Amino acid sequence: MVKCTLEPRSTGLWLYKTTNKNGLMTFRGDGIFTWHEAEQCYTLSWFDPMGVLPDILRGSIEKNILTLTSRGPQRYTRTFLDFTGEKRHQFRMEVSQDGKEWHTFTEGTYERKD
Repeated sequence: MVKCTLEPRSTGLWLYKTTNKNGLMTFRGDGIFTWHEAEQCYTLSWFDPMGVLPDILRGSIEKNILTLTSRGPQRYTRTFLDFTGEKRHQFRMEVSQDGKEWHTFTEGTYERKD
């Protein structure tokens, strides 16, 4: 089971993601969404045990879709967050070795619970 929690704080919007299987946590990642005034872009600083820490993605929102990209020492990463639904959001992360050929790494649909 995947659980994502968003928590607004004065430093930005924090994202906590955990994956559990058979009652055991198999993955945990934490991120913080912020607005970078000097660069005029959104950023996501992402921390998890799978890569070089932190991975900082930058991007913008167009037509309710937040697109963030980064180029790290091991790979290129891009994510898409589609906020067109009122209570449901689509997420997709793609990775590439060369920045030209992309492969879906993970994707999901998140539903807001009131």
